[in-house]
Amino acid sequence: MIGLVLVSHGDLAASHRRAAEMLLGPQEAVRAVELGPDTPPAALRADVARAVAEVAGPAGVLVLVDLYGGSPEEAAAAAAAEARWPVEVVAGLNLAMVLAALTQRGSLPLARLATQVRRAGREGVVHVPVAGRWPPAAEGRH
Repeated sequence: MIGLVLVSHGDLAASHRRAAEMLLGPQEAVRAVELGPDTPPAALRADVARAVAEVAGPAGVLVLVDLYGGSPEEAAAAAAAEARWPVEVVAGLNLAMVLAALTQRGSLPLARLATQVRRAGREGVVHVPVAGRWPPAAEGRH
């Protein structure tokens, strides 16, 4: 099974983990790493590297980060470069991506999982038309 590490600014990663477990139940080999306002870059890199090592196995590790070009992504890329296991990093963290990773990580190789997670993330962003609701009704106004 592929390990999963979520990395974000603030508590977004932990919140995504809790939401996914609310839907799917408890999950093994998943870690959430948070960047706090006072977290030094070196400490974040060490935390991400430790999380990768904790969930790593022969199938590898998928790291999902919140924002391309941010400190979490830079820390994940550094951890991936130094890891002794295969590691893929995908930016743009959303709940659809986490659910796809958790439900498919036992059946797909790491590179294909990274592709599927990206697809799920894109397809999870949908404009939902709400007919007759915009602009809001002026109920109670005279």
